Amino acid sequence: MFNLSTVNGVNPMDVPASGPEDLIPLDEKWRQVVAVLDFAFQPIVNYYSGSIYAVEALVRNSAEAGFRGIFDMFDQAYRDGVLYSFDLALRDRAVGKFSELPFHSRIKLFYNYDPRVHEMPDYSFGHTERILDSYGVSYDSLCFELSEQHRISSVGVFGDFIAKTRGRGFKIAMDDFGAGFAGYELFYHSEPDFLKVDRFLISGIDSDMKKKTFCSYIIGLAKFLGVVVIAEGIETESEFLACRDLGFDLMQGYFVSRPVTDMSCIQEDYQCVRSAIIMKRRGPDAGRDLIGREIMYLDPISVNDPVEILFKRFNRNSEFNFFPVLDTHGMPLGIIHERSIKKYIYSPFGYDLLHNTSVTESISTFIETCPVVDESMSQEKILEIVANSPELDGVIVTSELKYRGFLSARSILKILNESNLAYAREVNPLTKLPGNILISRYITDSMQTGAKYSIFFYFDFNNFKPFNDKYGFRKGDRVIMLFADILQKEMGSSGYFIGHVGGDDFFAACSSSVDDVDVHIQKAVKISKAFSESVTAFYDRKDIESGYYLSVNRSGVMKRYPLLSVSSAVLRVSPRTVSEAELSDRLAEVKGRAKLDPENLAYLDLVSS
Repeated sequence: MFNLSTVNGVNPMDVPASGPEDLIPLDEKWRQVVAVLDFAFQPIVNYYSGSIYAVEALVRNSAEAGFRGIFDMFDQAYRDGVLYSFDLALRDRAVGKFSELPFHSRIKLFYNYDPRVHEMPDYSFGHTERILDSYGVSYDSLCFELSEQHRISSVGVFGDFIAKTRGRGFKIAMDDFGAGFAGYELFYHSEPDFLKVDRFLISGIDSDMKKKTFCSYIIGLAKFLGVVVIAEGIETESEFLACRDLGFDLMQGYFVSRPVTDMSCIQEDYQCVRSAIIMKRRGPDAGRDLIGREIMYLDPISVNDPVEILFKRFNRNSEFNFFPVLDTHGMPLGIIHERSIKKYIYSPFGYDLLHNTSVTESISTFIETCPVVDESMSQEKILEIVANSPELDGVIVTSELKYRGFLSARSILKILNESNLAYAREVNPLTKLPGNILISRYITDSMQTGAKYSIFFYFDFNNFKPFNDKYGFRKGDRVIMLFADILQKEMGSSGYFIGHVGGDDFFAACSSSVDDVDVHIQKAVKISKAFSESVTAFYDRKDIESGYYLSVNRSGVMKRYPLLSVSSAVLRVSPRTVSEAELSDRLAEVKGRAKLDPENLAYLDLVSS
């Protein structure tokens, strides 16, 4: 349990500390344990470039030290009353090893934090700073990972711990989000800089619409609060690309690299990520161009700047009433708004009060959260994050988590209006489904994806022209709308892309990581059956009873036609193995076979052929 109570009547966070050369001594048993233990480091990378952003320190050799596992080891240290001194020794080992990286000054170190250290009688405040100083590692390079494994016992005391930790310059990450029931409570109270989404929600996310929906909601909430979101446990390229498309900021997992104890194995850039992104990179994005044109650069403030800089900024610049704040790595921390310091600006003693460290310790006192988005994100994702918050000044825009500029609320509304007009030109005016341009864009992307398979559907009505000729275009349009509604019902919430080619031709597709193609074939059968049963509402009773209707054919001759049905063509391919032109030819081929099939269904497998 989080229990940051006082020790012997003194708040442990206020006790001065000595340097790492005078770490709290351990008894012989625990010194031997520390001597056996080692740290492996697992890289956390930027999803868009493959460049390393951080490493997570993971304890190794707990079994060799005589414990059933890592948790068992820390629990025993807690029971023995040495958890704090033991953790300090490990912290020193981790920071020392981290400092061996030649590029450590440009990345962060994630360290798993056990809050039970505050219950130890030997806890004293300040050792971490001394450790970092001794190895030349900046304070904001260190990020403490908190887990919901240890519940909050006192919200007030926990909040004080968070505030002081952040005030000391350290970052805070919430680990394993989505793995248990207390996650949102810890998220709410910790206000982390980073949110690590648990492997449970990442595993198989490329083919699991429910997980995509959960993660999309989590990402939207985190972005709104200015929190960087990390996908943990990515093992496949398909999972990586799905997480990238959802808007995760950073990635960690076996797909990038396993944890390594040899520091020379840690790279500044990971080619597997670059290769995946190059293959998946989209073509020109008009929406992104709109965003790029609207970004304005507001001169930021450093979190380490003296407080009096706020007076100069707000007194000299009347155009803006807020400024972004960055850490020493160029990462946005939020904004400082004029309203936060108004009482100082307009007070005759305001300057003196701000300069008094007993009143305001640093600029961080005034930082407010602000949504943060990456310029590479799709405009739809950016607008989704901020659309329901009209009171926002705007959003901070980053490039690979470094400050890029600011997108004002007015600019967001302008982009929203222009994008709606652009989208309206690319959807079918009758069904409002994506038209040929968006269908073509989807096919291009799917041919470059890392998914195991792509499944394509082509639906075409049988004898639709004679129906139109007899019953009129108005009923014909209503039949088209009926089929569009059936597609939406059967496929719209299951991860399928649905498009309207034109007239009575429809397109659908999805990515799949499983071999069971029968699921998709049965989906097409169900759609066809639902249409045949529902379309009877548009016929005269006599035609329904006879099972056919009379209409003039193309030669002007009266002919008997069966009631409307739909032909379904299903095609399975492995992405990157066929060209778009070949895909189009094969879809036309299987569509022709479906027209001739007694069940109006044809399937072609290009994977096994």
